[in-house]
Amino acid sequence: MNKDMSHFGSQSDAGKVPGGSSRHWAVVWRGLPRTIAHGLDSRPKMRRMFSLSASKNSAMLAPNSVDGKPAPCKQVTDSLALLATMAVYCLFKPAMSSSPAVSIRLQGASNFRDLGGYRTQDQRRVKSGQVFRSDHLAALSAQDLDQLQALGVRHSLDFRGVAEYTATPYDIAGVQRVALTIEPTVIARMQALVAQGIVPSTDETVELMRETYRDFVNCNAGTFGRFLKHLLEHPTPQVFHCTAGKDRTGFAAALLLSALGVDRATIEHDYLLTNALYKRDARLEGMGHPHVMKVLWQVQPEFLQAAFEAVDTQHGGMHDYLHGAVGLSPQEVSELQQMLVQD
Repeated sequence: MNKDMSHFGSQSDAGKVPGGSSRHWAVVWRGLPRTIAHGLDSRPKMRRMFSLSASKNSAMLAPNSVDGKPAPCKQVTDSLALLATMAVYCLFKPAMSSSPAVSIRLQGASNFRDLGGYRTQDQRRVKSGQVFRSDHLAALSAQDLDQLQALGVRHSLDFRGVAEYTATPYDIAGVQRVALTIEPTVIARMQALVAQGIVPSTDETVELMRETYRDFVNCNAGTFGRFLKHLLEHPTPQVFHCTAGKDRTGFAAALLLSALGVDRATIEHDYLLTNALYKRDARLEGMGHPHVMKVLWQVQPEFLQAAFEAVDTQHGGMHDYLHGAVGLSPQEVSELQQMLVQD
């Protein structure tokens, strides 16, 4: 048995469980490694694996039935398999998927969080308290501004378009705003469709978002390069954001974490946190068609995957993309890692 899991007990401990036996636990335990290996990535998959693990283990333990009904030991084993699998998931998932970023509660920005804490592929960690990601900062309260000052933030890197900034400008004492303008092309595409009397379906809206992420890769590489170079040139705490802190900010975070050596599964985990954190302006409720707005105001794995696919198929992978279209030299990537990664 793996020493990290030894505190779950040995096979001889099973007799202490009502209705259990060493044979029961031996079979249940044999089902766990496959469930753990394949079932931790997503909740739907977890549910499928729980069901599969329980049914297969039960079949091994309960070949007989009574009047067409499952034997009692089958019911016991179903419960044991499910509970044991859930226990392993809850206890080991954080360690297996790397530490999550820390969400910082602000009254005027719901998607503000520290990008540090994630484990890199060489088993180091991204430094905390250095780089933050957020939705826009125009609605911060006085208390929020005090907290921003306490964090030591000195630069805000703003990916919003001209109209977005004009509508919600901000000027924070002690924080230099740096405009890294990327216009929200998906909005222009949606407006063009509406002008033609076309309401895109959910799938068509998802594809519009995927195309937006491909544009990030192919049309905005230079701007994202400026973003990374600014982080490198100013080793003080910085925050980067767009309007909702989900698309332009999400890809920027993915690019930075990739440069620092974080694996893509962890990057996707950080990316999807937006769905749990971001609270859109109540004044926007009711605007647009609900099925379209549901896609536009959330993030989906398919969006980020479209960007990664473009990086891999059109630019030869992340390494070549960073050194090519993004414009970072190998030395700059190394210096960025030295600045933002710790043992």
